[in-house]
Amino acid sequence: MKKFLCLLLIIAMVAVPLVACGPKEGVTPGGDDGTKPADKVVEGVDTPNLPDKKFNGADFNIMTEKEEKWNYYPLDIDEIDENDAYATAIHNRNMLVEDRLEINIVGDEKDSAGAVNDQFQTDVTSQAYTYHAVFNTVQQAMTAIGAGNCMPFSQLTYVNLDNNYWNHDCTEQLTLGGNSYVNAGDIMISDKEDIWAVYFIKSRIKDQKLESPYDLVNNNEWTWDKMMEMADEVDEDVNSDDTMTINSSDIFGLCTHWENYAASWESAGLKSVEIGEDGMPYLAWGEDAFYDVHSDIVDIMTNKEVVSGENIDWITDAIMKNKTLFGTEVMSFVRKYRESENEFGIVPYPKYNSKVPRYYSYVALNSAGVFVAYNHPEAEYISIVLETMAWLGKTNLTPEYYDKQLKGRYASDQESASMLDIIFEYRCYDIGVFKSDIAASTAVLSQSTNNISTLWGKVGSKYQDALDRMLNKLLSK
Repeated sequence: MKKFLCLLLIIAMVAVPLVACGPKEGVTPGGDDGTKPADKVVEGVDTPNLPDKKFNGADFNIMTEKEEKWNYYPLDIDEIDENDAYATAIHNRNMLVEDRLEINIVGDEKDSAGAVNDQFQTDVTSQAYTYHAVFNTVQQAMTAIGAGNCMPFSQLTYVNLDNNYWNHDCTEQLTLGGNSYVNAGDIMISDKEDIWAVYFIKSRIKDQKLESPYDLVNNNEWTWDKMMEMADEVDEDVNSDDTMTINSSDIFGLCTHWENYAASWESAGLKSVEIGEDGMPYLAWGEDAFYDVHSDIVDIMTNKEVVSGENIDWITDAIMKNKTLFGTEVMSFVRKYRESENEFGIVPYPKYNSKVPRYYSYVALNSAGVFVAYNHPEAEYISIVLETMAWLGKTNLTPEYYDKQLKGRYASDQESASMLDIIFEYRCYDIGVFKSDIAASTAVLSQSTNNISTLWGKVGSKYQDALDRMLNKLLSK
């Protein structure tokens, strides 16, 4: 049986050995009462309304990318490494799906996320419909959506995005014209792997007698100002050359990179593109509140005495080599950092100030989602398979990823495990981040150190026109 399951669903995994799975909790491979796995009622898991259909060995073709720089890796299911807990969990979940529906899940790897999107566009334009579903980055999905090539989930009959195994943050925040075209959730791991967090070196907190970041989070005192105050206590020009330099003996207070702009404005409860009460997106970075927050972000990112904010690779080096107090990165790096001799903790990215009602977690640019070709003739079949994959993912995939591995193995202490619940509680998807040609957010706002009110006056109307054209195209279908 040909399958490439793990590559479909772990786009952001680090290729390191993981412990083997223990017995599965929740859904099991059938029972003495003759029920199928998905017929089992599991506490806390919504039950889908699915027909009792079998598909007589039909293929279900999914396209995705192969290994990429950001720790993605492919895995051929027929050569599965049983010492890899994530791969085993994905294998078991997909086998349950195949057995229940009598299908064969088949994967097609492309060299990159861009190559996946190019092939998808060709496939839709030619009406070949080679693929039943595509797992790719949300950034590439938004390009395909903007071109009018993706099917609204409302047309996938048996997919119910209200059920708790779909990502409701994604559903609500990536709507275009009232429709959802890309989603994630328990159907995959990779949407969770690209959530922004702050890693900190425990020994530096102790040595400098600094406040516990955990306590600050719990007491609603973990803010930008507090993070920078602590970072300033640690930074040191060790080689006394009056210049803070990476790959040297110098110690930074915070190591980050350009995506921290979006992570920061989202932590203030803002987005470059907001969804109005009518379900329609509109540009929001031209408002006074955004100007003020962006100016404060610039103050952080240009503080060269404390912050290393330009070199992505240095974040990992600095954390691994104990050259910083704080480092921002996505969740997938927790496995890499666990290889370090330096004990680290994890907290959410801080609030703009204590008035912000919650900790908002930035979903990074390479986060993945699933989408389907516009006007696909097998929409009903696709909807049944995707709903089943997501449902069984809730009981067989996410518990292994989140509870057993992320919280049970990779979190260094109970405090970090508790912080993960806060980090995962509310995830921010900013349409402008994933599709900068309609918002300028990644193209301009993450590089601008000037007053962006002036920038808005020059280019705001251009980007609003681009957004309007895209919406008109989608609504006309």
